[in-house]
Amino acid sequence: MAEMIPLQAVPNQTLSVVLDDQNCTITVRQIGGRLYLSLVSDLQDVCNAHIVQNRVAMPSWSTTRFSGRLVFVDAEGTAHPSYEGLGTRFFLYYLTAEEWQALRTA
Repeated sequence: MAEMIPLQAVPNQTLSVVLDDQNCTITVRQIGGRLYLSLVSDLQDVCNAHIVQNRVAMPSWSTTRFSGRLVFVDAEGTAHPSYEGLGTRFFLYYLTAEEWQALRTA
């Protein structure tokens, strides 16, 4: 089952979390009107300033540096996330590699 990653409604934040035995640092930044996500997994850069879109997996490419995907979901519609709604309207989830594959083939 997808794991929700807690975020606060602030424009810039960094948090450390263990996802599927991977030590991760996630940074979320609002630049202009868009949110961007950077991810480090086990001290390796996975993505840097990846633009955040509703229900679009990150990273959007296959990599051996990170197992699974991160996905933002708008609980009230189809808007792309902005920091004001983090934790109340826009939620960040981690999907394991198996969950991601099952979602892609469904």
